[in-house]
Amino acid sequence: MAGRSAAARHLASCPVVRSGASSAVAEAAELLTGLGHRRIGIIAPPMTTRVGVERTELMIRSLTERGVSAADISVVEGDFRQDSGERAVGQLLSLALKPTAVFGADGLMTIGAMKGLRSAGLRIPADISVIGFDDAPWFDLFDPPLTAVAQPVAELATAAVRAMVHLVDDSSPALAAAAATPPCRLVRRASCGPVFP
Repeated sequence: MAGRSAAARHLASCPVVRSGASSAVAEAAELLTGLGHRRIGIIAPPMTTRVGVERTELMIRSLTERGVSAADISVVEGDFRQDSGERAVGQLLSLALKPTAVFGADGLMTIGAMKGLRSAGLRIPADISVIGFDDAPWFDLFDPPLTAVAQPVAELATAAVRAMVHLVDDSSPALAAAAATPPCRLVRRASCGPVFP
């Protein structure tokens, strides 16, 4: 037990490098609510994962802060794979009050959601708006190009290298100084539109 306790203390003192999604997710919520969306579907990563809980809670909080009723936010879990996004959007479309916008909290699941929406005969964004997470270089090649939260990949890589240097360099400042949360950003493209009556 003593060995485990020491290891836990050591890990707890390690610097944490991860992206900060709060401002970009808030901007995504602002975009959707500004376009009149009040029924939002969230395709969440597994809620047993930290990323699933954080991204889902961030979006729910951002939406409710902008006047969306929690009762009008529907969450369906996926598993980070494309086919789970397709299944999840099928569940959202089976609701009595279907969402007018979908937030896919993972890139592959969002691609699956778009596929599912097209299979259901819905047009993006004329019938339903879509925002994804984890922007990819080909997202602007979709029809329509996908609005997405982009992680700061270059900044994360730089911060991770800096954190490793702190870990191996005895002369470096406190490990906490190497922690970093570079912010994500919202890349606006053409997959979001106004709600039509």
